[in-house]
Amino acid sequence: MGVKCEWRFPERALVNGDINAAQCVESIAMLAEHCGIRPSLPLLFDAERLCSAVVEPEPSVESIGRYLGTVIDTEDALRVLHKRLALDILVEWLAREAAAYDGNVTLGVIRTFRIWIDSTQDLDGLIQAACLHDAGPRWTPAQLASALVATGLTREPEPIDGLDRLDLPDSVSSSVYSQFGNAFLDMAGLSARNCRYRLGADAVIACLRQHFPDDAETCAQVIDRETAALAQDLRGLGQWAERTTRASERDVETGDGESFVRYRPGDVLSTVQEAMLSQLGTAIASTWASWRAQLDDAMQSDVQKRHRRLIEMINGAGITLTERAWAWIDAEEDLAMLDLLLLLMAKDDNTLFLANLRRGFGEHRDLCLILLGYINGRESESELEHSS
Repeated sequence: MGVKCEWRFPERALVNGDINAAQCVESIAMLAEHCGIRPSLPLLFDAERLCSAVVEPEPSVESIGRYLGTVIDTEDALRVLHKRLALDILVEWLAREAAAYDGNVTLGVIRTFRIWIDSTQDLDGLIQAACLHDAGPRWTPAQLASALVATGLTREPEPIDGLDRLDLPDSVSSSVYSQFGNAFLDMAGLSARNCRYRLGADAVIACLRQHFPDDAETCAQVIDRETAALAQDLRGLGQWAERTTRASERDVETGDGESFVRYRPGDVLSTVQEAMLSQLGTAIASTWASWRAQLDDAMQSDVQKRHRRLIEMINGAGITLTERAWAWIDAEEDLAMLDLLLLLMAKDDNTLFLANLRRGFGEHRDLCLILLGYINGRESESELEHSS
């Protein structure tokens, strides 16, 4: 809908939010198939078009900053800038970005340098910005060598087994959980796992030797020592990811309830999921009749009152649901279904498991049907529907 609105109302509507370019491309394909229209890629996701509008009329460090602060895909945007702008102004922007951290080698600087390397593959420009440019932090060659290791540039091109398990598909936006998980890994010194342009230690040492011949030996020692330690840490991370993946493949539910959020209509429930829903249904069954009687006394058979109360409870509990979830909830008229949602949202327990479980039921009507089946002593959703 957002893609269609921006296309239909140019300069008055703008697509933004927790989405990525791959999802926009998928939406455009769906609009072409079902509506016979093919909108342009939304402006914030079209680095070329946005650069023409924001940077090219008046190239400057300030306009580059506005552009990169607006565009969704920073890496794509840097590729566009590196192709279109004079290198000196882009290096000045990078130097000022690094200097903003008061000369310290922080996670912010490492991330900026890694994105630069992945986007432009321009190590010489990075060296200029970090050590030689008047607007930059003026790092020592040894500081730069350590920072380059942290970006992942000194890693060998061969992939490390298991690290790919941490990647999200292009068509999936990051979640709060994935963002926090990535932040913790970065703080643990493992942001180098994300580097795609990996030259290897020897190539980086050779480049630094050309720029800093007097410090070449010191740089080589720093890079060799820290790259070896980084490789060992990343191998350990890859092994953990492999073990975790194997565990999740044995059963999609690992005890935190997240599999219910990821559930899709038609998915076959795993053994653990079935057991959890069965236990929950049995627990609810003992008070189900009295709960529904209380609601009938308070609201009779009024669907709208139940909807209003449900919205209050969901908002009060701080539960975030998608538009898809609200669509089915708003259209729901079955009193038993609404009574079940009211019961689930009323639970005063914010543990991760129950928070995920409530989100899962809010997102997926199918799961509510299955749970109702267990509450009513039936073994499956299909038996419930058959009896209905």
